[in-house]
Amino acid sequence: MKRDAIDLGTVGVFTLFRKYFIPTLFGMLSMSAVTAFNGILAGHGIGSDGIAAINICVPLLMLFTGVG
Repeated sequence: MKRDAIDLGTVGVFTLFRKYFIPTLFGMLSMSAVTAFNGILAGHGIGSDGIAAINICVPLLMLFTGVG
């Protein structure tokens, strides 16, 4: 079975940008929604300690996601 391949050496920059923009946008929006939802739940359920833990872990998660 052959999959759609993108040859990064021959395809134009704007074409690549269009192909990668929508999935990246949805990924970042969903990550922001999850972070906001976690903050709301932790704020109501655990309190300030839960929000502090989320604020420590989210930048690490973003770093690991970016490296991955």
